[in-house]
Amino acid sequence: MDWPARSPDLNPIEHVWDALGRRIGARHPSPRTLVELRTALLEEWGLLPLDLLQSLRKEVQPGNGATVAAKVNGSSREERPRSFLQRFHLAARLYGFIYERASFKEIPLVEERGSTSEIDPKAEIESQSDLEVSEVLNEPSESEVIISRRGRGRPRYIRTGKPGRPRKEYPTANLSTQELLAAKYLPDPKDAEEALSGRDSYFWKKAMEEEFDSLIENKTWELVDPPKNRNIIGTKWVFKTKCNSDGSVERHKARLVAKGYSQQYGIDYEETFAPVVRQSTIRMFLALAVEYNLILHQMDVQSAYLNGEIKEEIYMTQPENFVSRKYPEKVCRLKKAIYGLKQAGIVWHEKLDNELKNLGLKQLQSDNCVYIKHDEGILLVAIYVDDLIIAAEREDTLKSFKESMKRIFKIKDLGGINWCLGIRIQMKEDGSISIDQERYIEELLAKYRMKEAKPISTPMDSNSKLTKISSIEGENEPVKKVEYQSLIGSLIYLSVSTRPDIAYAVSALGQFSNDPRRQHWNAAKRVLRYLKGTSCLRITYRKSNEALHGYVDADWGGNLVDRKSHTGIVYFLARGPIAWESRKQQTVTLSSTESEYIALCEAGKEAVYLRALLDEMGFGELLNGPTVLKTDNQGAQQLARNPVYHARTKHIDIKWHYIRSICSDGLVEVVHTPTQENVADILTKGLPRFLYEKHVTGFGM
Repeated sequence: MDWPARSPDLNPIEHVWDALGRRIGARHPSPRTLVELRTALLEEWGLLPLDLLQSLRKEVQPGNGATVAAKVNGSSREERPRSFLQRFHLAARLYGFIYERASFKEIPLVEERGSTSEIDPKAEIESQSDLEVSEVLNEPSESEVIISRRGRGRPRYIRTGKPGRPRKEYPTANLSTQELLAAKYLPDPKDAEEALSGRDSYFWKKAMEEEFDSLIENKTWELVDPPKNRNIIGTKWVFKTKCNSDGSVERHKARLVAKGYSQQYGIDYEETFAPVVRQSTIRMFLALAVEYNLILHQMDVQSAYLNGEIKEEIYMTQPENFVSRKYPEKVCRLKKAIYGLKQAGIVWHEKLDNELKNLGLKQLQSDNCVYIKHDEGILLVAIYVDDLIIAAEREDTLKSFKESMKRIFKIKDLGGINWCLGIRIQMKEDGSISIDQERYIEELLAKYRMKEAKPISTPMDSNSKLTKISSIEGENEPVKKVEYQSLIGSLIYLSVSTRPDIAYAVSALGQFSNDPRRQHWNAAKRVLRYLKGTSCLRITYRKSNEALHGYVDADWGGNLVDRKSHTGIVYFLARGPIAWESRKQQTVTLSSTESEYIALCEAGKEAVYLRALLDEMGFGELLNGPTVLKTDNQGAQQLARNPVYHARTKHIDIKWHYIRSICSDGLVEVVHTPTQENVADILTKGLPRFLYEKHVTGFGM
């Protein structure tokens, strides 16, 4: 083993400090003893937690060289370290604290890129020291795991035969990056100071510089004197760790945002709403790609909001850590939109809308975030803020559109779609496409400490109903409102994206968000237990040549609080669900027929929207006459078909008779299906296991 060389004019401690501290601007006095060295490292950078300090003290003691060598090299037959410097170097390698945990807080203030002489701490260390730091100071990988924690299980007692209590040795567990992020062991920094003083300061500093470069290159602002009697908006750095679909770290992202909450309506902004594509439209894209062998790709507009030009006169403070040295008293007058402004979304949408129309694409009326172009094949584009989902019949059409967009915006071409809005999209060799959120579920389970929970077969108990006040002792204890609402919000995102099997459970639990009790919290944790056992469940679309069709059902008076009914709707295309809904009805109904009739009306409105979307896209052949809507209530079916007066239905509001109109126009055809075959039943109530699993399979999952 090659040991690091020792400088002849420095003692070992001074040698280490010279390599690590003094040459990169450390302000701590040069230490003379091992204790002073540990203290200096801890105070200067916070390099070592206390447990590692204690372990390090044992490792660097004389006689422990073979133990350290064995831990580092995997064998005790390596050459023994004979000096303090060699032992210290081995201990440093063992714990990996020198560079990975270092934080370089001194970042020079710059007025523009290239105007300052920046110091690269790593290069400075390597160039100024003869210590072989290349083995320790390698540039860290963004997906590297360097954190361990106490694992599960009881400690092992080690008896040495000496007086005193036996020593406890706890099991350890190395956490993967995905587990660290999900369990908040690696939380994203809250501000710039925390980012530049933490374990990933190297990456955050680099991300901040890239963001600032983008702002300067885009000419986002100009420095002016502070105006009188005008609102000056503050700024803030926001940090986010971006991960791949497998949970590994992709990159560290820093974003400069304006504190838009201080904007004044009518002066700094007016319109704020910006539309995004519906989730059902994205799933329709996938189903159409299967049915017609379309090419699916994805593009991301980098720093999208910075492309929008604002009309208002807005002033902003200079970014933290990037204040101009020459003009520190000046402020930024925004020329283009920036993240955080209230109008940034609508300004960006208007910019993208104009550019797409200039390229010859037509905006659909049924979904304003979908654009189409018929030019030697169909080209479809769906936009979700800065994400573009593209479906094309021909490769050359797709390539031409990408090249046109790259000439207008700074585009990141992601190629074939595989990860979009937190959804993993897998394209199989047989032409089928599946979607799932397994990684999101794993993060959710880790966040609420349910990774070791016992799985369960259904998300809700079919034999019990939720109420505001329970008769069971201990079930009425209030729980934390914010934590409950956070969990329900996470489950809602999951239920509307890829998991219709939990849609009813989430809808029912959401009705108690204002005053959650212990029974509601336990029911929400039951959903997590169900997800624990079905995290790999996914929706699969397969070529079928079948027309659009749907199922509808209602649970009459199922809500014990206000006795309102629950509606369940689902529509299928390419053998998979593309649109579903589980919602409590607005009014109390007097019969099951009435509740089913109201559900039919809601399903009819969704059918009209899906038909219009398919027709505008140019896939009218999938409609194949009226859209079949299946229900298990013959009374509601007859009411929809026959507008004859009925004494028991005269009180029904006129708006619910819309289903009659679309049936008579030939847009929808209501047909009967047995209750056991109505898959929408899973969206209206809790079901027994055998029936629940049957309907989950019927959903194509």
